[in-house]
Amino acid sequence: MPVVKPLADGVVQQARDLAFDPVNRRLVLITPERRIKTSANLPGRDALPRPFQAHLESIAPSTEQWLIVGIGMTDFTALKSDPYRCIPFLGTLEGFVQIGHAVILFEGHSTAFTHICENADLLIIDNEMIPYLPADWINILSNVMRNDYIIRIRREGAEIVGAERMRMRN
Repeated sequence: MPVVKPLADGVVQQARDLAFDPVNRRLVLITPERRIKTSANLPGRDALPRPFQAHLESIAPSTEQWLIVGIGMTDFTALKSDPYRCIPFLGTLEGFVQIGHAVILFEGHSTAFTHICENADLLIIDNEMIPYLPADWINILSNVMRNDYIIRIRREGAEIVGAERMRMRN
């Protein structure tokens, strides 16, 4: 995990405002330096292949806008060189934005974990980032997320080898 700066006041709200912007559909990234970066404006759902749209809708129906939080490698230098290698599920996160959801991606550090995951409907996590999460991350999520929907992405290198839904225990 890269060196992570403390979360400054207003960063999470600014990221949420950008993610929920009804005009500009962008993936929002919070870097370990606590800078906010966004993707370029993404095209609408019609640019996605219908089977992919259906897959995304089966996970997070677009009848209601969800807050989706992704946890993965967010070091901006690494991302600039090869974003889909750093985050092999980046295309899925972009797809969720394209069907109308708000998506924020960060590295999962304990100093920001609770604040960024608060009221999230879905968490998608890179299995390789789990060792860097707070020890009681599942319990934290059960207290702050709006829904109990967590997808863990298993990968080998830059290839996704599986995904599974995890359930929170109360």
